[in-house]
Amino acid sequence: MKKALVVTLFLAVFGVLTACKLAVIVVEGGEVQSNATGTCVAGTICIVDVKEPEFSETFTAVPYEGWYFKEWNKGHRFFCQNHFVTTCSLS
Repeated sequence: MKKALVVTLFLAVFGVLTACKLAVIVVEGGEVQSNATGTCVAGTICIVDVKEPEFSETFTAVPYEGWYFKEWNKGHRFFCQNHFVTTCSLS
């Protein structure tokens, strides 16, 4: 039986001036994978340093067995909100 809860993931930005940081915050039920920054597992916050103006990365939500992906979380300064597919590209 599928879990009633869903994998909800989000990215938030914080930083100043030319460099900034992305926080990949993964809640219960899955992980977020990225070719450049690796895998961020459930219950963790992974920080991605954005140092180059030509930054480009795709994040993929991967639900664990028995879970399903519903959407990326919504919130002030969250990227990927209103995305209902497992991939989110930022550049």
